[in-house]
Amino acid sequence: MKQLEEASQEIVSMEAMKKDIVYNLGIIYERMNETGKSLACMKQIYEVDYGYRDVAHRVESSYKRDIFGP
Repeated sequence: MKQLEEASQEIVSMEAMKKDIVYNLGIIYERMNETGKSLACMKQIYEVDYGYRDVAHRVESSYKRDIFGP
């Protein structure tokens, strides 16, 4: 996790490699029950490429959870 965090900070533009890093970091956060951090990672990608993997589903379903509860 620490290595992915550092790599994410070193790459400035949201290119393919950074998307992979941020996505994997988001998955790790999710597995650690760090929902806010996980969602923040997914939103970073969503802002530039909503079609990347299942990012749109993850971000949009978080809005539904906020409205309707867990």
